[in-house]
Amino acid sequence: MKKITLFLSLSYGLFALSFGGMGNTSAGLGNSGVALRKSAWGIYYNPALLASDNRGKFGYSFGIEAKEKGLEDIVSIFLNQGTNNIQEIYDRFQSRPTHSLSLSSQNGIVIQITGGEHKVPKLNQEGIPTGEMIEKRNPYGAFTMASFLSVYGSGDITATLQDKTIQAQGLLSSVALIEVPIGWGWRFETNGGDVSIGASIKYMGAMGIHSSISASITETNYALSTTAPQNLHLSHWFGIDLGILYSPIESVHLGLVAKNINVPSFDLLGQKFKILPQVRFGISYEFAKYFALTFDADLTPNSFLFENSPKTQMLGGGLLMDFKYIDLRFGLMGDMANKFEEGVIMTGGINLLGFLDLAIQASSKMFEAKSYKIPHFISAKIGGSFTF
Repeated sequence: MKKITLFLSLSYGLFALSFGGMGNTSAGLGNSGVALRKSAWGIYYNPALLASDNRGKFGYSFGIEAKEKGLEDIVSIFLNQGTNNIQEIYDRFQSRPTHSLSLSSQNGIVIQITGGEHKVPKLNQEGIPTGEMIEKRNPYGAFTMASFLSVYGSGDITATLQDKTIQAQGLLSSVALIEVPIGWGWRFETNGGDVSIGASIKYMGAMGIHSSISASITETNYALSTTAPQNLHLSHWFGIDLGILYSPIESVHLGLVAKNINVPSFDLLGQKFKILPQVRFGISYEFAKYFALTFDADLTPNSFLFENSPKTQMLGGGLLMDFKYIDLRFGLMGDMANKFEEGVIMTGGINLLGFLDLAIQASSKMFEAKSYKIPHFISAKIGGSFTF
């Protein structure tokens, strides 16, 4: 009997979640958003953005993404409804160095309560409006509230071959993370450009989850079974994010954010777990009123889930076309830490009338199953956002 022994064990005391991609706007722009003012999701990407754009904003987003390594042969079996060469499938499976599946879902709702400044009528000495509008800064800065629910799961597949039957098992270890941030931002006007600063403090609730999946595959059929999630227990803590945005001129913005700088800790599965900080740099260039170019890069590598999970270090950017009734977004991104093993990830999005938004991400590297090309990485989000 041949056997592959690969599994994910929840035995480490640290986990460093990837930076992630909250909201549809940045999802269509290669997950870039640290310096993007034309977005409702500034509290997630960089709280300094709250003060740099004085408009009120509202957004919501729901999404799911999947990434596989070395599982294309197993996927082909399910899509083709059986195979007549079990030995060949097993040999190909065994020849691959990694057999893993990563799943995540990031969902949220956000509202910017007040802007950093607003326009009011200019009055003459008698207190009568002159017909001209002037900007008046809110003395309290800009505030935003949001609610995020993210689920990160990762696991490896084990397989054995006996009597022309492949027995495959997988253990999926997951973290469900609830975040309720309150953010504040303030803008300073200087001779060398505007400097915006921001901070958010957030309630964080984390839940560790174990579940498993198994399959029996023969030459003519397969059977699939799963177990219900186990070890459901919610642990509470808080997190702090800090950000800065420098605008040397009105159209150019440079941003830097540090998330979870206080290293939030949670009691999960009988152990103490800590979320490590994440640091990201971003730049954007706005031009011709409706357009913006964006680029972000992680300055430190992050684990997808637990400390023994594969590292990620993303960079990406895109083009935003922000018209009155329709927004279009195109972008590219990739994982530097893994030498772009999925190839270039292509991203895009469209927003119609604010309330209807669709964003898609797919890797350029694909595998073939049942005459279909399937990306090694794929993500989809639906949502909407308004600026007022």
